[in-house]
Amino acid sequence: MFKFKKAILVVALIAVAVSSIALVSACNKDDGEDLPNIESIKAEVVSGTTFTVGTAFDSTKITVTAKLDDGTTRAVETVKAISYDLSVLKLNAEGKFTEAGEYTLPVKYSDWTTSVVIVVAEA
Repeated sequence: MFKFKKAILVVALIAVAVSSIALVSACNKDDGEDLPNIESIKAEVVSGTTFTVGTAFDSTKITVTAKLDDGTTRAVETVKAISYDLSVLKLNAEGKFTEAGEYTLPVKYSDWTTSVVIVVAEA
């Protein structure tokens, strides 16, 4: 009787191990194999936007689009994932422009970088 219980226990452990491996394998399967990948990004100032001395930098006035390897483009909508190197801009502690000029602002999204020209006019 003891050998029978031991055999059942071994079979049960093997079944649990096989089920666990199958479950992990299914969860790790890359369902996005057919999804396009990003090749590059592009940043542009929204048409009609003007930046002036004394106003605050507003990142919502910049759109970022991704060029995909299937030839399409798509707007980057995860705005929190986009970062800007504001150190190139002449901003005060409140984030307001202090000097007029043309600035090349680096833009980063995940592993991709680009830049956008920001023109700041006198108030």
